[in-house]
Amino acid sequence: MPAEAVLELLRRNDPARGLEPLDAAARERVRAAIVAAPLPRPRPRFGRAVLVAAVAAAVLAAGGWTLYKAVFAGPTAQDVRSDFARVTRTIQLPPGARWRVPNLDEQGVYPGPQARIIALLQATCAWFAYWRTGDAGERASALSAETRIRGLMPVHREGMSEDAGGFDATSFQAYDAIVAAQRRGDPAPTAVYLRANC
Repeated sequence: MPAEAVLELLRRNDPARGLEPLDAAARERVRAAIVAAPLPRPRPRFGRAVLVAAVAAAVLAAGGWTLYKAVFAGPTAQDVRSDFARVTRTIQLPPGARWRVPNLDEQGVYPGPQARIIALLQATCAWFAYWRTGDAGERASALSAETRIRGLMPVHREGMSEDAGGFDATSFQAYDAIVAAQRRGDPAPTAVYLRANC
């Protein structure tokens, strides 16, 4: 239907066509009633919410399993034990010391370099104990091994996720202070560490 025909149809069927124009007082009453009326509440926009929910569901369905595996599944306790067996072949213990297989919760989540950290902590305990009970030569061997251990410690930098694991600046400062005390011949910090951690 052409536009002019549509307009003519609207003019013929306009219900206000036969109404008399309002006088000034009536127009003022209508205006006052319109201004006094409450504003209509906006209707909820369910269309957009449904669309956002549908897109979110699609994203979760597409990447959910990968996200779960990466964030929540992580290495299992058995993975950590296997890594531990491999890592311990690269770290020397003092004579007479033995590795202890980690006692891990089978349902636990073990992100980051857990096996390496566990091995380094065990090695630290072993070498600190060896230094504490050793003679001059054994103490020199312990200090050398402790320097190697310090170089193997993974760094946890500020701002990294806690799950990344590693040793932060405070951990390194404490470790270095104990080793410095050993170099001075002071056994007290080593004894405190051994009592608290080993």
